[in-house]
Amino acid sequence: MTAFLKRLADTFPQAGRIVLAGSSAGGIGATMNWWQTQQAFPNVRVDMINDSGAVMPEDVMPSPNTEEQQWRAQWNLAATLPPGCSACATSFDVIFAFYANEFPASRGALLSYTQDSVLPLFYGISTSKFTQGLGELETQHFAPTSTLKFFNEAGSGHELWFTPSLTTNGVTVQQFVTQMVTDDANWSSP
Repeated sequence: MTAFLKRLADTFPQAGRIVLAGSSAGGIGATMNWWQTQQAFPNVRVDMINDSGAVMPEDVMPSPNTEEQQWRAQWNLAATLPPGCSACATSFDVIFAFYANEFPASRGALLSYTQDSVLPLFYGISTSKFTQGLGELETQHFAPTSTLKFFNEAGSGHELWFTPSLTTNGVTVQQFVTQMVTDDANWSSP
């Protein structure tokens, strides 16, 4: 990602705004690399959209959480996480509060099914634990901010990005994303 961003920054030195987005594992990647993208473009606003890549709070993860320990080691995540986020060394979900504080002019979004059909398997947790963790993540890290919002689709599935007409509380995925990227003052978590 570092090499990729270097190439992009050299190719597009006059970029006016960037939206970093990813789905599933790419959503996790977008989240983990938001800081690096902002660093590559220091004078440009960088927004982030994570579709179906919710990172779970530690209290819903298996205990002991040996899977996450392996990911951190095998993927060298210490080199990927923001240098100023010391709490990220032990819990991935705190990265959102870190971003809300570090990037007050940027916006971040999380799109998710409340009963994601893939992530519980990846994390080794039940669907109900995933739903619990998603609620905690949104309540603790998204709701207190004005710059981070979420769009949940009740039910089971994975990746909302490719179904722009999905509707929650009268708002479609397309409307939610459009409001985000156009700086609509009415953008909110439906």
